[in-house]
Amino acid sequence: MEYCGDKTDGGAVRVNVLFGPPSDRADADRMLSRFFSEEGMHMICGGTTAGIAAAFLKKPLAASLDYEDEDIPPTAELEGADLVTEGVITVGRVLEYAKDLLGEKRLCETWQCQKDGASLLSRALFGEASDIHLYIGRAVNPAHETPDLPIGFDVKMHLAEELADCLEKMGKKISITYF
Repeated sequence: MEYCGDKTDGGAVRVNVLFGPPSDRADADRMLSRFFSEEGMHMICGGTTAGIAAAFLKKPLAASLDYEDEDIPPTAELEGADLVTEGVITVGRVLEYAKDLLGEKRLCETWQCQKDGASLLSRALFGEASDIHLYIGRAVNPAHETPDLPIGFDVKMHLAEELADCLEKMGKKISITYF
């Protein structure tokens, strides 16, 4: 696929993205077992989700305090995951980049060059991936259910579905599993 003037090498690359914890906590091990057993890259979006993954893997989660972009929360490191990002804000930015890539292509230099979580995830999804498996957790995040922060469950589901739609329009093979 061609994007922003660059071309990928055309090889099949699988990217697995985990976005949010399962609606039933009892499903966490099943979800993570499936996610980590998949071949390819493993991207985790969401602090709570990353914490659950770290416990599952029995590995420490090392959060960075370095903001590569003042609007995008820092990434974290977790052995067994290729990328760990914040959730809704980061995925929202990736969706913005995806829409732009399908349209005017004004933001390509941003995500192709920056090192924040949204840019790193965008490069993997838009440039490297041929097949993308989205694991979407349906849990409601209590941190998002405050009057001061209008990020509810519906927003997370809408982001995931709209991103999947954009990725399909880019020619990516998409599969989605909800938990």
